[in-house]
Amino acid sequence: MVTENWLIESEDYGDFVIDSDVINILISYRQLGKHDFEAGGALIGRIHTGNIMEANDLTLPQPSDKRTLYSFFRSNAHNKILNDKWKASNGNAYLVGLWHTHPEPIPKYSNEDKKDWHKVLKQGQYEGQYLIFIIVGQKDIRLWVGDNENFKISLIGEYSLEK
Repeated sequence: MVTENWLIESEDYGDFVIDSDVINILISYRQLGKHDFEAGGALIGRIHTGNIMEANDLTLPQPSDKRTLYSFFRSNAHNKILNDKWKASNGNAYLVGLWHTHPEPIPKYSNEDKKDWHKVLKQGQYEGQYLIFIIVGQKDIRLWVGDNENFKISLIGEYSLEK
């Protein structure tokens, strides 16, 4: 069980914090069995002063999502959960990114992932200039940041689950 937050320090994009509770939930969805379907959802958090983005909550896979061994499509149920959490927090909890799993040790994004990320960067409702994208692999979790000004996607963090 992870007890410390994951801090990613980036000169180009600021700092990102993934809370340990979020990491533990992400780990629980790893595709370790040959019949485990991809899972995913949204990352919820806030942007603190000093250019620090924190992910301290997330949406879990929903029954209306489309899940297979090699694909995951978020349903609109995640938007309702995000909206409810935003309202309950008086506007202090909002979309900071997306997450999903891959059935590979060290995850790489697919063309479909990149298309989805660009769509959310262009059309999503969120605060700030960046969104984070997490893919949970069998041995590592990787974090990319997307910039809504130039739509560049950059790998900025890797968290090894073999500690």
